[in-house]
Amino acid sequence: MKLLKITKKKISVFWLILSIAIGFATYHNALADKAVFDTVNILLLLLGGYGVILTIVNHTESIIENNNEMIKKLKYSKIENTYNLLRDWDDEHLFKARKLTRDIRDKKSNMSEKKLIKTIEKDDELRQSVILVLNFIDQIRFSINSDRVDKQLIKEHLGDIIVDIIIRFESFSKSISNQAWQDMEDTKKLLNG
Repeated sequence: MKLLKITKKKISVFWLILSIAIGFATYHNALADKAVFDTVNILLLLLGGYGVILTIVNHTESIIENNNEMIKKLKYSKIENTYNLLRDWDDEHLFKARKLTRDIRDKKSNMSEKKLIKTIEKDDELRQSVILVLNFIDQIRFSINSDRVDKQLIKEHLGDIIVDIIIRFESFSKSISNQAWQDMEDTKKLLNG
């Protein structure tokens, strides 16, 4: 903004000097009976040109100002989305689901991958809990990939926990679908990288 104000002043001074010089040259080089008419004509054309130039500079200034405002709004929106995602992590449904997945973590060292899948599959509440947590993790992946959230803040607050959950339920996510597992792997790479 400051630069454009300086530019406006420079343009105004330059245009004034240019107008005086051209007006003077026109007056002295025109035919005697048309000198005043030609000089006024040239000065009016220069005045019109000055108006066009200032309009362009003002429009450019407006575009830059709007662009800066949009950047501020995008940054705010990104922080707000990050905050909302972090807040959702403590949502009561997700909190309950995470509690059930922690119980599995404590038992996992004593069970095979197949037994883990069977344990999850036979308990509807546990299955829904694991799926809810995996869906949340997929939401994190999507939000980071679409640049809706601050990746660094997500990594700082949830990164290690999410990676631990992905590793814990690797076999289960593979049993859902290859795409589900690939999404989990992508999330792990995003949070580790």
